Amino acid sequence: MASDFPKPKLTPEFRLNKYLALCGAGSRRACDEMIRQGRVTVDGRPALELGTRVDPGSRTVCLDGKPVRAAAPVYLLFNKPLNVLCTANDPSGRRAFREFFPSIESRIFTVGRLDRESEGLIVVTNDGDFAHRLMHPRHGVEKTYEVVLDRALAPGDLRLACSGVVSEGERLSAKSIVPLSPGLKRAGYRLVLREGRKRHIRRLFACIGARVLSLRRVAIGPVRLGELRSGAWRRMTEEERAVLLRAAAPKPREGES
Repeated sequence: MASDFPKPKLTPEFRLNKYLALCGAGSRRACDEMIRQGRVTVDGRPALELGTRVDPGSRTVCLDGKPVRAAAPVYLLFNKPLNVLCTANDPSGRRAFREFFPSIESRIFTVGRLDRESEGLIVVTNDGDFAHRLMHPRHGVEKTYEVVLDRALAPGDLRLACSGVVSEGERLSAKSIVPLSPGLKRAGYRLVLREGRKRHIRRLFACIGARVLSLRRVAIGPVRLGELRSGAWRRMTEEERAVLLRAAAPKPREGES
């Protein structure tokens, strides 16, 4: 006897911006902007309504004329070597992070950047929402670095770097700076940032008359680089992903309770 109950759908419907984010197109906010710009079509027609819902199993979604398909989410930890760019490829032939992931078929990207002259821990994913939460300045996910300078810092230098300097119209500071080898001439320091701007650490120390000789990120929030060798990567554990999401929970602004 036929059932009067509707058959369950085999594929769920998603809001269009969420589906695009799952496809690695960007954060939901960035995907909303793509929709507004008319870059997204569903079954060949522009999808201009932000609330549009799609069933990926029966609809064709395109971004800039190319079909997009959600892949299984990928969360990786990568020890970026020196002289490697945080881009998928480089027109001038310089090494790019993507060459270290030949077995990963998804469109993946780094969460934030480490400049070419820096090395260390960086998150790689295809989850635009996850990346946005880790990078958003208000969420304040702390990042820890080990830096070697061309000279030792005086106590006044340390206070200035933590209180803040202005470089190219931007205020730069560190949450904390701790000597790695107190009392020795080696000018090594462990530094924590809450917010990272372009070449933040190099510009910060340049403002107090010190030059960065080497720079390595050793932790993102509570997740540490550990023994991961240069150029190697591993999959993030569920626990690591959970603690990063907790670290990226929105913090109240001053005056909010």
